[in-house]
Amino acid sequence: MLAWQRIRALRARPPGLVEGDRAAVFVSALEQAEQLMRAAADVGPAARPVPLFYSLSQAGRAIAAARLGDPWRLSGHGLKAPAAANPSAGLLHRVVKPDGGQASNERRQSFAGVAEATGSGQLSSGLELGAVWAAIPELMVPLPQPPLEDERWRRPLRVFRPMFDAAHQMLADMRPLELLIDGLPPDADLETLLQYLGDYPTAVGAYMWHTQGMPEDSLVTQPSPAGALPVFCWPDVPTNIHVRAQHLDAIAPDYRMLGQRLLLPHVGGKDILSPLMLWWVLLFGLSSIARYDPELWVSALDVNNSQLAVPIEAALDTALEALPELILEALSIRT
Repeated sequence: MLAWQRIRALRARPPGLVEGDRAAVFVSALEQAEQLMRAAADVGPAARPVPLFYSLSQAGRAIAAARLGDPWRLSGHGLKAPAAANPSAGLLHRVVKPDGGQASNERRQSFAGVAEATGSGQLSSGLELGAVWAAIPELMVPLPQPPLEDERWRRPLRVFRPMFDAAHQMLADMRPLELLIDGLPPDADLETLLQYLGDYPTAVGAYMWHTQGMPEDSLVTQPSPAGALPVFCWPDVPTNIHVRAQHLDAIAPDYRMLGQRLLLPHVGGKDILSPLMLWWVLLFGLSSIARYDPELWVSALDVNNSQLAVPIEAALDTALEALPELILEALSIRT
């Protein structure tokens, strides 16, 4: 896999902070992460979450060695997945929480340390696995979807630029920055849509532009590759084409440069975790269930009886492809 080849190349030419003890941890942790990822690829879904999580955890030690100031060594998970208060609650309602422990003067807790090293927000409260799953960009449609049982669980939203012909492009560049948003609740009114966008931090301040004489609560739509979509505007974005491009990347980045712009949601209504740290929480939770509640885990994998079975299989397969790319990105952050 190309991403692992590029990660391996970093071991002989590491980022600037990596020297001395940091270098020893950097190269050994990446070797362990790669071997654990390969082990995960060789086992089925009944066991796969365990080596996947520990592969990511070891990669996190390398990221911390490369990116954190002192103290940079990591200790413990910094998370906990307590037994469900309601034994009948579904797997996606299981919760991962910060463990409440304090970092020492010599080591940081793993989750918090890697989140800081990569510029992610921190986990401030318990999160249901369904909310985490829903927010991960790599697990969007067309992957098989689990039954997301809570309307508060937010998925990323696809974003498109309006389609203008050459005759109208210059005029469009003089108007507010306009973006078409796919995935919003169907048949909702404008007030509901604006409230919904409140769960997407880069959408703060979005509004719907109306021409003179239009009712202020009317929905304005434009054609897109996904059909007619509501079009929202962002205020105070200069018309300079280069500055506007920077604002567009900040609002709806081309995720992993795959040609798809996304609005990424809060999780739990307030935490702003990066996709890498969302994967961390999800795999910690799934690996905890697989280890400590194996009967629940194996039951969820029964394709004849569980609606979660195929989505779980697809998610774990996707992790094998997505995590090396996200790890490489975290190791390659320019400081």
